[in-house]
Amino acid sequence: MNFLYWTTKVIRMNFHTTRNYRQLTKSLNATKKLFVYNDKQNIIGTFDKLKNAIRTFTVVVATTWCITRYFAEPILLQGPSMEPTILHNDIIIAEKYTAAFHRNDYKRGDIVVVRSPMNPHQFICKRIAAMPGDIISERFHFSNYRQTVQKGHVWLMGDNKTNSTDSREFGALPMGLIIGRVIYRIWPLNRIENLKNQFVESNKKDF
Repeated sequence: MNFLYWTTKVIRMNFHTTRNYRQLTKSLNATKKLFVYNDKQNIIGTFDKLKNAIRTFTVVVATTWCITRYFAEPILLQGPSMEPTILHNDIIIAEKYTAAFHRNDYKRGDIVVVRSPMNPHQFICKRIAAMPGDIISERFHFSNYRQTVQKGHVWLMGDNKTNSTDSREFGALPMGLIIGRVIYRIWPLNRIENLKNQFVESNKKDF
């Protein structure tokens, strides 16, 4: 009897142990699956956030590039050649729509930013003094010169004629070198001003 009793008890204990082990195994497997699922969800969520951030960054960069390339751009101007109209370290807004799509719309008196013919990595700011077909007659460096501005070119001069490197030295510039027309000064704040063209056109084409 005692042998049968203990044998039965051991069998029951083994049965309960096996059942508990199976339940524990199932619980561990379920927990493992849960962790794997959560890891996948976290990875997917992180990837989606990264994808959205890249998309937003790309849109911002593309939009900024389009605006500064074809519409308008703030530019810090340095040097005394446009004094007193524009002073050293003034920040201006240059509209680029005309340069990109309507180059023939420039007029005498427009202040423009152009790529320097002497250094293509440098930009200069001058005023359009003459248009194609205009005759330039002026004294410069103790000599007189007279020439006609050729088609597709403009004659540029700084407002500060005594301290400006302009068309008197490098000649008329192709309109393709113009990158923008100055329309506003936005810095310093106490000198915010509309720099629109106030030049009065006349029938004279001899300067």
